[in-house]
Amino acid sequence: MFKDSVLEDLDETFFDLEEFAETHNVDGKNIDIVVTDVQFANAKTTHGSSRSNLNPKESAINLNKHLLFIRDKDAREKYTVNAMIRLDGQTMFIQTVKHTMGVWQLGIGRTQV
Repeated sequence: MFKDSVLEDLDETFFDLEEFAETHNVDGKNIDIVVTDVQFANAKTTHGSSRSNLNPKESAINLNKHLLFIRDKDAREKYTVNAMIRLDGQTMFIQTVKHTMGVWQLGIGRTQV
């Protein structure tokens, strides 16, 4: 019962277009998601969830630009770190992935050299 209530709240509040959600084109499909801007970070020196999965000898810097929240019913089969995702026509890399209670949280951004 509690889990059903939480999922209902997600649909009716968090993913409500009049509250937090916006329609975006993700991988060629228009879906309602929540997008938040996050501060740019040098992932090589940042600890925790933004930590880089790049080879330490590479000189690239990951910039974590957005957090996306996508419902399971709107998501593709699976998201993985270092995979590409298209958001509104821009190709970005998935830098962090969390999945909880039917919602994917993706940290996405571009890599600069």
